[in-house]
Amino acid sequence: MVLLDEPTSAISGHEVERLYGVVDKLRERGVAMLYATHKMEEIRAIADRVVVLRDGALVEDRPRADITDDEIVHAMIGRELDDMFPELPAPGDEVALHVSGLRVAGCPEPVDLQVRAGEIVGFAGLVGAGRTELLEALFGARPSTAGEITVSGTAVRRHNPASSIGAGMALVPEDRKGAGLVLGMSVLNNATLPRLPDFSLGGWLRGGARTAAVDRAMTSVHLRGKGLRQQVGTLSGGNQQKVVLARWLTGHVKVLLLDEPTRGVDVGARSEIYRIVTDLAASGMAVVMASSDMAEILGLAHRVHVIRDGAVAGSLDRAELSSDDAQGRIFRLAAGLDGTTIPLPHPQDDVS
Repeated sequence: MVLLDEPTSAISGHEVERLYGVVDKLRERGVAMLYATHKMEEIRAIADRVVVLRDGALVEDRPRADITDDEIVHAMIGRELDDMFPELPAPGDEVALHVSGLRVAGCPEPVDLQVRAGEIVGFAGLVGAGRTELLEALFGARPSTAGEITVSGTAVRRHNPASSIGAGMALVPEDRKGAGLVLGMSVLNNATLPRLPDFSLGGWLRGGARTAAVDRAMTSVHLRGKGLRQQVGTLSGGNQQKVVLARWLTGHVKVLLLDEPTRGVDVGARSEIYRIVTDLAASGMAVVMASSDMAEILGLAHRVHVIRDGAVAGSLDRAELSSDDAQGRIFRLAAGLDGTTIPLPHPQDDVS
C-alpha cells in the first residue's frame, strides 16, 4: 500500500508524466494506492475508484467510469458547479482606490486605474505579464519610481507598506507559504503580525484583545481547524489561505489586493473563498484580484484589466465578460494579438 498526498503539487509537467508511469508500474505489480488530489485531470488519468471526502465525512465512493467530473465537484462542494460563483453585489459610487501615473520599477509604461468601493476588479494576463509586480507596487512591497496612490482620498506613500496598511490597504500574496505565513507559528500569532501595534501596549501584547479579534476574524471565514493555537503549517491549503486573508480583518480594510487567491486549494475551498470575497465586496470593500484562472476572472470580477509588459493593455466591463468571446478577447489582448485598443477610463470619468 502506497499513500500519495498531492504528489504533483510541486513538480513540473514532464515529471507528472513520469509519476503516472511509476503509478502504472506499481499497479501492475499489485500495489494498492490511495492518491489524494483535487486535480480533475489526475483523477481521469489514473483513478480506478473515486472517494470524495467533505468536512471529514465520506460522501461518495464510486468507480471512476460511473461518475462524471460535475458529479465529483458536486460531491466536493455540496452543490451544483453552476453555483460556484455567487451573485456579484452592485458596487458603490465612491472611488476607494485611485492610481495615477504609477511607474513600477522595471516596467516601461505608467498605470492609471481606479476601483470603486464594493467593486471587484480582475487583473488578467499571461505568466510574467507583471500582475504580481503591479499589486506589490500598489501595496508598497515593490519599488515604484513615480505616481500617486490614494485610498478613499488618503494619499499613500509609495514603497511604504506601513503607509498602505495605515490607509486601509491589505495584500494577500501569491505564495502563501513563502510570503504570507510563518508555518511554524500558530494561527493566533500569524494573524497578529500585520497589526502588532494595535494589539500592543508598552511593548507587551494584549492577549485578551488580540485573541478576541483574531477569533472573530477566523470565525467570519469559517476557518476549519483545532483552534487558534494550532500551528498554521498543519492546516490544509484552503484553510491556510483563509488565515492569510482573515488576519487583515482584525482591522478596517478599504482595499483588498489578492494575488492568485485560490492557487493550490481544492474546489470546495475555492467556492468558500469566492463567497468570502463577494461578501467583503458587498460590505463596501474594494477588491483587486490577479488570477491566472480564466473561470475565476470571468465569474468573479465586475471589470477586468488585461496586463501585458507591466501595463494595462485593455479593459472589459461586466457585460463584455459575459459575452461568448470574452476569453478570446482577453487572450488576444494578453498576447498582443488584438489590433484594437480598449482604453481604460480616465480617472475623472465615470467607470460605471
